[in-house]
Amino acid sequence: MKSAYEVYYGKQVSGTASYILGSELLNKATTEYGIMAVEDLMNLVKLKDPELLIPLDEMHSLIEEADRICEEEAALRDTAKKKQRL
Repeated sequence: MKSAYEVYYGKQVSGTASYILGSELLNKATTEYGIMAVEDLMNLVKLKDPELLIPLDEMHSLIEEADRICEEEAALRDTAKKKQRL
């Protein structure tokens, strides 16, 4: 089904992650890393196989893993700063 934009202008809309995935999924992200990981995955899938469907639970896992990595990096930075002060 085409959007009103596509019908009027004849151009395909490239949606943002928040438009395509909705706020419920993206609200699961606690850091910017989670949202960026989803956007990177969407861009990669668009290039490789635009018809591919990714299960929602895999998207949740991706967001959780990216958030975990961000939090670990932040903890490492804090530890390094504390060591520098000593």
